[in-house]
Amino acid sequence: MWYLKRIGGIRLTNPRCPPYQAVINGKWFKKLFYFLLFLGFLYTFFIITQCWKIYLYDMMGWEREKFICVKFRGRLANQMFDYAFLYAYAHKKGLSMIVPPSDLTKAFGIQPKTGDQYGFSRYTCWCFWTIDDKWNCAYDSSFEELEKNKDLSFRGFFQSWKYWKDYDADLRKIFVFQDDIKDKARSYMKKILKETGKKPQQGSVLVGIHIRRGDHIERSDVNYGKLVATEGYLDNSMGYFRRKYKDVLFVVISDDILWTTNTLQKYDDVYIVTGNSGEVDMCLLTLTNHTIMSVGTFGWFIGWMTNGTMIYYKNVARPGSGYEWEFGPGIQDHFLPHWIGME
Repeated sequence: MWYLKRIGGIRLTNPRCPPYQAVINGKWFKKLFYFLLFLGFLYTFFIITQCWKIYLYDMMGWEREKFICVKFRGRLANQMFDYAFLYAYAHKKGLSMIVPPSDLTKAFGIQPKTGDQYGFSRYTCWCFWTIDDKWNCAYDSSFEELEKNKDLSFRGFFQSWKYWKDYDADLRKIFVFQDDIKDKARSYMKKILKETGKKPQQGSVLVGIHIRRGDHIERSDVNYGKLVATEGYLDNSMGYFRRKYKDVLFVVISDDILWTTNTLQKYDDVYIVTGNSGEVDMCLLTLTNHTIMSVGTFGWFIGWMTNGTMIYYKNVARPGSGYEWEFGPGIQDHFLPHWIGME
């Protein structure tokens, strides 16, 4: 280590001061140690001040609400998966839900529910050990074995319909957009029908298409193994509906309008939507009859909420990649069994 001249003001080449001793005695190491010690003190102080009431109830054996928490991640559709998991396991395990304010609560009118509304701290979820999901896009059956009536806190994405298959009907009643979002979506759909001359009441069939590329074509995601739907997949999936219905219109939303326009402008039965917020776009496509998704949870939930024929891109991950591992035993845990996979 002769080429390392100094660490924290101590010469590593000093034969009377071994390298590890130089590091430990270095000024930067001591500063870092005291800084971490200070952070540890702050964290401990925070936990004590926020959790003392829960700990007191438990030590004294007093009855109290038992809670379930999920750390919401990502944007709207990811939060929908987290909420569906939260709802299902709250009912399975007899627990009260902690629901933080989020894009989800704003879009669907779900009432946020924090610990202070139960008589405890707003940061109640910090008081419990956190359980991480094993796979982001697959079902972990070990969660079914967790003890009932015991506080639970989860962190992950939980993107499998199997977690909440017994509560599907409940969630369809919960995931209903706020009136202002529905009004905007309906107004845009009227515009589409007027401009295209399509009349659903006279047999016109509307198919929603969500094309996600965005972050999936960034180098980090590509290296991780994420794939995007190809032009060939779109041709095949759209061809399926053209063969099935005589009068069809494809209503398309995308985070890559340039690629989408260049790819689909050859068709005269395509309408590309622009200018809406994400929740309005999602609501808009649920007003169609059927769905074609590319990749991602946004298209997944559009198909689930539309509840018609759903076609998905089955080559979502590069074989042998880290992203493929996220699907655990296979994509069957992520995509519903009656949906149609194409490539």
